[in-house]
Amino acid sequence: MKVYFAKLELQGPLFFSSEVKHALTEKTHLLVAPKAIISSVPLTYALNNLPSEAYAWPSSEGPRYSALGKLVKKTFSYAALPVRVRYKRFFFSMRGMSWGEYRGRPKVNAPRMVTLVAMVPPTAFRTVVVSSKDLPSSIYFRVGSKRSGLFKAVLEEANVYSAEGGRLTVPIERRMLETLGCKIKSFVTLLSTFSGEDVGLAEVEGCEVVKACSGMRCEVIAL
Repeated sequence: MKVYFAKLELQGPLFFSSEVKHALTEKTHLLVAPKAIISSVPLTYALNNLPSEAYAWPSSEGPRYSALGKLVKKTFSYAALPVRVRYKRFFFSMRGMSWGEYRGRPKVNAPRMVTLVAMVPPTAFRTVVVSSKDLPSSIYFRVGSKRSGLFKAVLEEANVYSAEGGRLTVPIERRMLETLGCKIKSFVTLLSTFSGEDVGLAEVEGCEVVKACSGMRCEVIAL
């Protein structure tokens, strides 16, 4: 497996709802904002040219990510951490602008106005990509089927050495670690996704752990 350090440069608005809350002054106004960490699962699907696991699933269940076992043998990504972030707000109203007209007395148990916060260029992230094949120095991919997140990934191949201990230095989802065959000894959560997954830093055992270095940067990861 080859290891690449990747810088992800955002090419357009990126919407996703890692944080949803009511506005301070109105219960009928929602604020939807993304946190500046991108989970490893959507990045892995995007790098393998898959928009998503499924477009719909039962409301009582989250996505099952049944394809992860195959994808990690090809190309997979760790979670992406921000290098530089710029936000922009977008406003949508139900009446005559976006979601359609409402009739009669407005409902108070559903939002009529939403402020969407998006990340926009020159936002950039960094992550680690592992692949069974040679990757070009730059590739383009879109994160998710609905998030409008077009990225340019600039890749730099890293040298791989054996590592002492199993404390990883790059965040990743619990599910990804289990798919890689790792047993989690400890886990610090940095992000909880909408589908109920935890992204964070882990100490693992029972799987291959290596130290990847390029230039003045070194990271400890599991393969």
